[in-house]
Amino acid sequence: MNLGASRTFTDMPLKVVTREGTTLSIHSPQDFETIFCLRYTPGIVFQDYKTQTVIAKRTEKALVKQWITPRQKWLGHYYKAGICGTISLDLTIAWIDEEVGFGVWTNRAISAGTFVGEYAGVLRKRKLWKRWHNLYCFDYTIGERKSSSYVIDAQDCGNHTRFINHSFTPNLQPVSVYCGAMIRVIVHAKEKIPAGTQLCYDYGDDYWAKRGVPKEF
Repeated sequence: MNLGASRTFTDMPLKVVTREGTTLSIHSPQDFETIFCLRYTPGIVFQDYKTQTVIAKRTEKALVKQWITPRQKWLGHYYKAGICGTISLDLTIAWIDEEVGFGVWTNRAISAGTFVGEYAGVLRKRKLWKRWHNLYCFDYTIGERKSSSYVIDAQDCGNHTRFINHSFTPNLQPVSVYCGAMIRVIVHAKEKIPAGTQLCYDYGDDYWAKRGVPKEF
């Protein structure tokens, strides 16, 4: 089940600068998939029906136990239009180098608090083996500060957020919100971001524990 399937792709084309330096425009999910050789999804895709059922039950339990906080509910309501709507930003996904890959820049100034996107991918159980080789997994928690054995895996399936790079002085903030009867991970602007700025958030110490020192932006 794709939780973002009903959403339109974008209300303005995303720009792409390839590793060869060619500038392209993305007008549809098909364009995204052709350019990046990845499956496009605007939201979470469950690995299978069993995962969907387990997550639904755990979410119901978390609501009863009040593990999902009022703040998560409020943020889910506040950003609902962005979560359920279109990409309303003017962005460029551009190649940096072989070490980093792509990054995301804003072509227009972004106000503090602006919704930048939902971290999209396959919601699946964490794999203990080779987990450090996958650079695109985001820990999935059901309730604030509640650990789980699930991750959102954007290695082969995702949207523009999978290309957002790390920084220890980020201009974006990832946050867990409750919307559409489940927990979602979104990123929003921590501050006003000038046009032409690369968008970054802090991946956290756990991410870098066995991956070495990151390139800083």
